[in-house]
Amino acid sequence: MKQLLWLFCLLISIHACGSNSLQTSDMADISTSDVAPSEVQIAPDMSISDILVDSADEIDTATNQPIIPPQIVYETPDLAGDRTDSTISALGSVAVQPAIAVGNSGQPIVIFAGTSNENSDLGIYASTPGQPTTPVRTEPSGQRNEPSICRLSDEGFVAVWSYDGQAVGNPLGVEGAIFAADGSILSSFDVKTEVEGNHWLGHVGCNPSGGFTVAGSRTDTDGTTFGVFAQHFRNDGTVLDDAFIVNPAPEGTQVQPVVGVTWGGTGVVMYEDAPTDGDYRLNARTFDPSGVVSSTFTILASEGADALKPAIALSHNGRVAYAGNIGGQIQVLSAPSLQSPEPTEPWVKTFGSFIFPAITYLSTDTELAMVSLVNVTRSGAPAVRVEILTEGSNASLSSVSLGDDPNLPPYPPSIGYGGGVLAVAWTQRTDDGFEVHQSTFVGSAIKP
Repeated sequence: MKQLLWLFCLLISIHACGSNSLQTSDMADISTSDVAPSEVQIAPDMSISDILVDSADEIDTATNQPIIPPQIVYETPDLAGDRTDSTISALGSVAVQPAIAVGNSGQPIVIFAGTSNENSDLGIYASTPGQPTTPVRTEPSGQRNEPSICRLSDEGFVAVWSYDGQAVGNPLGVEGAIFAADGSILSSFDVKTEVEGNHWLGHVGCNPSGGFTVAGSRTDTDGTTFGVFAQHFRNDGTVLDDAFIVNPAPEGTQVQPVVGVTWGGTGVVMYEDAPTDGDYRLNARTFDPSGVVSSTFTILASEGADALKPAIALSHNGRVAYAGNIGGQIQVLSAPSLQSPEPTEPWVKTFGSFIFPAITYLSTDTELAMVSLVNVTRSGAPAVRVEILTEGSNASLSSVSLGDDPNLPPYPPSIGYGGGVLAVAWTQRTDDGFEVHQSTFVGSAIKP
């Protein structure tokens, strides 16, 4: 029955846990360095864009390798310094599960699940600075949640999310939308494969050479469980090729996939693997434009405890970072490249009650930013913890605690980086529902 935990959680009402809640065992309290929210509101003013390759055809013919342009390197954002704090304007009483990405200009876009005054179903909405919140998709009827978003090579964005239309006779699905650089909606699409039936839990990774890859769970070949698939798309949302299976066999249930993609369309999918008799583990498999490449390898596992909530990040030059939960501990691991994707040893292990990691590389291969929730399932002041980690050190380079909700709900936070701007988003409770908060931190200068 363990492999059906994810289905049970779906059936719980949003006020109880939502589709992303996590029950962890009691852990020791931790003390965090609380930083009072800044009263200073500083809007990013970044005029230099990263160098982009707009086409997957940019290949070094001598080596058959994608050309990786030099990267603009920004100063590391000062988490204890000035920042911009805001609350996302919502159209109803519920706004939850934000996903955030940042353009090369430094402007963030937030996608979230929410309600409106006209629609009590969860729909998908988008918010960008200075613009009214926009409905992305609310029809057909059903519940939409767990969005994911990334920045495209043409400086636009793509988002995907889960759709549950079972109450109105529709199967579980994965839907998506393409956005322009200013956050305006260009088109929408559905993720469908050759397999009939349910598709769910979509996550998207953008190929800096052009296009994107969607990973999700769908009815497996045994017809009774879920397995993980992935599929490549062009920047405009049209399909490049047939979907391919990521998990090597139908035994057990594989859910909650996350995907990261680097130059030339190579990437890695990491997912929760629930065997028929045993504990959840976090497994992964690499791919290229033609399909899976590596055998399955394990990122996190622990006898007697479940490994959950996978997170992944790829640096500009192809280093890989993985994160996940074992109980109330987050572990961060790294690997040198997708050619050698198996992590060698843990980078960071948290101590205390930390859940729901989200990670992103900054503008070098050695600095990683992580956001997580602290003390949500344990006594102590709950907070949204943001920290910057440096490769080779298990101590944070800098950190800050955000949020002012004494009953912080167990919805995963999100993190994004672009144009020297680090942005995080998370969910807080209100008197009659939930709202999304956002903070941004700006690198002070460009290094020569």
